[in-house]
Amino acid sequence: MRKFLCRKYIYNLFQSLLIWIVLSYIFDFIISSVIKYSFDVFSGEQLLNNRLLLQGFELAKEAGTIFYLIVGVTLGVYNWAYLEFVKKSKWVVRKGNLFRIVFRLFSIALFITAIYWFGDVFFERRLGGAFGDVDPYQWQGELYLSFLMFVLICSIGLEVAGQMKEVLGPRNFKAFLKGTYTEPIEEERIFMFLDLVDSTKFAEILGHIQYSAMLKDAFDVMTDCIVDANAMVYQYIGDEIVFTWEREEGIRNNQCIVLYQCIRQVFESKRDYFMNTYGMVPFFKAGIHGGRVSGVEIGQVKKEIAFHGDVLNTSSRIQHMCKELDEMCLVSEVIFELLSGVNFKEKGEFLLRGKEKPTKVYALDLLERV
Repeated sequence: MRKFLCRKYIYNLFQSLLIWIVLSYIFDFIISSVIKYSFDVFSGEQLLNNRLLLQGFELAKEAGTIFYLIVGVTLGVYNWAYLEFVKKSKWVVRKGNLFRIVFRLFSIALFITAIYWFGDVFFERRLGGAFGDVDPYQWQGELYLSFLMFVLICSIGLEVAGQMKEVLGPRNFKAFLKGTYTEPIEEERIFMFLDLVDSTKFAEILGHIQYSAMLKDAFDVMTDCIVDANAMVYQYIGDEIVFTWEREEGIRNNQCIVLYQCIRQVFESKRDYFMNTYGMVPFFKAGIHGGRVSGVEIGQVKKEIAFHGDVLNTSSRIQHMCKELDEMCLVSEVIFELLSGVNFKEKGEFLLRGKEKPTKVYALDLLERV
């Protein structure tokens, strides 16, 4: 888990650095082009009279290249720290999304001000008297305001995109952008229906407010497992969560089973927290099945990607068999034949509700670590 978290932090830091270095150089290119154009419209006599200014501009452009590299790196590190630590803090989360946006814009405005104070010192030392009698900082106020507006607009765009990504999920967000499911398509997919054990007892003991808080905590602690297993969260249905993978993705390194094993291990490691907070530890039972489904983008007031097919019904029925068979994780014969290196116990064939033919199911050996 620590290795995974380290990889995640490094990847997110690299991504943040890349985005903000590119954005900083885009701004530098725009400003340099505007200033150079203003010089080009001078007459020949004016150009001659302003040769010192042109020489100074070339030096400023060189210094600006270094300066905006520093700006991009510092903004990238700031943005990474904000997303990884500040944004996820309970204090910020409780205030809501609007406060989060305002807080980010205010803090970044202070940050840009500090950067431009450093920029004044940097340019003064770098350029010296290269501009002759011309004041090289006569446009510094306009440049500061321009860059501040540029960064704030980019930050709003990134924040809105980030919130859309959180609401839709990373894979759904990419699918919406690419228009993958604007028309129905067929896919081979694996589905896992994960349901809370003894949910009725939990709800009666805790009451609906504490029960909802417990479910939120339970789903939150699954996050790293979900990301590590490359799973797509398809739906939250009450105390149930549905995961899906494209078939090849789900069977690669037994990821559909790795996810369940990881979730069990996480709740074991969080036993003390849940016992102290709620007086009980949640555990989940799972049903896994795969096959051909259709996927399409549906809805106008609220859009989402929906999958249709018998595979989903069968996955749900297999999950409900867990209680009857006193098992925590059941898979269909389809999944059993796709996986390797995992210990299962054959449970037999059963006529699932709504099915005409019996379905053979297997139980995951929970002593087996994959």
